[in-house]
Amino acid sequence: MTIVRVEDSPEEEPTPEELSAVASTSAQTIDQAMAMLFLQLGPPPEPTQIDYTPASNGGGGVQQ
Repeated sequence: MTIVRVEDSPEEEPTPEELSAVASTSAQTIDQAMAMLFLQLGPPPEPTQIDYTPASNGGGGVQQ
């Protein structure tokens, strides 16, 4: 992968091929970063023993 600095080509717009290559690489990088984040976080915590019931007013949310 070649990194082009903005100051090296200030007037040139990227071609559709360049944009496609960057989008593909970016998507792979984001997928990898998210996977690593979730692996580091581990499984979700155990639920609490408190029984939450839906709020009957106020537009939603929970109440004890």
